[in-house]
Amino acid sequence: YLSRFRPDGTPYVDATAVAAALRDAGAQVEVVPLSYEQLIDDDDVLEGFLQRCVFDSELDLATMRRDEVLGAYLEARTCEIGRSRFRQDVSMLFFRR
Repeated sequence: YLSRFRPDGTPYVDATAVAAALRDAGAQVEVVPLSYEQLIDDDDVLEGFLQRCVFDSELDLATMRRDEVLGAYLEARTCEIGRSRFRQDVSMLFFRR
């Protein structure tokens, strides 16, 4: 996403790096993985979901679909009944001093 649409954007930082920084600052950190799947069959909902994923409310769905790489990715996530399917693997961080 960044290299194609926002080359000056802030790079992704994974939960491992965030947890390490918090621990280095003296926090006790618990990392809890969470996995789920999103099924979306409405273009407005899909656009909002994708915008939240990349933290960019200006990038519209039509532009995403026209892009050679991102469009192919989105097409590959569309199942036979027209729904978009996205697996999400996230980490929840709980910390205290």
